[in-house]
Amino acid sequence: MLSIYLLFSLFSMVMATGHLRLELTASNDFTLQLRTPISHQSLSYLTESIKNATQIASLSPDKGLWIIGSDATWQLASLPAKFTLPQDAITGFTFPAPLIEGHGWYLTRDSRVTGMEYGGERCGEGEAWNLLILSFLYLPSAIACQFLRLYSEFPATTYLGVDSNVTPSKLSLFFDFMLSTCISESEFLKNRLGAHQKIAEDPSLRARRQIYSNLRGYCSRIETLDIRDYQYKAFNPEVRDYGSLAASLDNERGLRTQLSLSKIQGLTVKQAISRILSTLRAGSQDQLQTIFSASLALSLASEGKGGLRNGPAKNPIFEKLMQEKLMQGPSYLTAIFDEILANWISDPSRMIRAARHLETAAQKCIREKVEGLCAEV
Repeated sequence: MLSIYLLFSLFSMVMATGHLRLELTASNDFTLQLRTPISHQSLSYLTESIKNATQIASLSPDKGLWIIGSDATWQLASLPAKFTLPQDAITGFTFPAPLIEGHGWYLTRDSRVTGMEYGGERCGEGEAWNLLILSFLYLPSAIACQFLRLYSEFPATTYLGVDSNVTPSKLSLFFDFMLSTCISESEFLKNRLGAHQKIAEDPSLRARRQIYSNLRGYCSRIETLDIRDYQYKAFNPEVRDYGSLAASLDNERGLRTQLSLSKIQGLTVKQAISRILSTLRAGSQDQLQTIFSASLALSLASEGKGGLRNGPAKNPIFEKLMQEKLMQGPSYLTAIFDEILANWISDPSRMIRAARHLETAAQKCIREKVEGLCAEV
């Protein structure tokens, strides 16, 4: 029987990226972390990811953090035998695959990861056996703790940086975190593997130094799986067809555009954020996506004032609304939005506090989704 919890230090990354990121713990203390764009089909991918990760993790007695992405779907042609994993190394799962565009590849030597390849560029040395970087990792407890500590150390930014109003880091779990355990510090700091453009000054350099300092004592290795029917980002086109204003407000660029247009129209910040929240409330988005969009909009409208959006916060008014409305399905958000529009958009500090209260609402929403998904596995 799976029990469910949310890991606070990673939760604001959910809000920053607009992806569902869940952590589950099972009776043998393995942990599954999953992330997915919010849509009906990607939730099917998420269910499939839970099943795959559960099958494999249940064969190991090791405690730690299991991370799996839902951007791909695959089937196990055969289950591996029961196994134990080294506690001083990150284990990346892989399988031999034909060249697939948009993928990274492990460079290895005797099952140890010595580098990576992406888009024809290499960092590190080793044999290339067409071992695809599958979005499936195992971090032993000690490494997972070092990994999570980075959230509380400078620059303490998440992928998009929206939660703390600092420069986005946009670091890759593989090309920045895992790669730091495979190569020398100088090579790690100068490489830009996986970056879409070359830049003269790397704004994430200090973050990468911090990563290397925390993870330099560890290494990385691979486990090869017998996989078939691998598909990557095979989403139906309609999943990403945003045909309405409410749907287009699910990303930072869209929200910034709306706020800029509001200024041109002569609207105050209060009027602009009121218009955006009203549109979101009336829209048909997924519940969690609506919460994310509203929280992000409030943070952006504060224009860096009013304090840091550092994670969920509690307030008796919001708690009462959530408890009363929780059993009413998606409509329980209406009361929360009404409260925000009436009392929480008068100044930047209140907008930031409201954004944090929405993160608490998102935790409840995620918990409900996890319980439903686990019932399907």
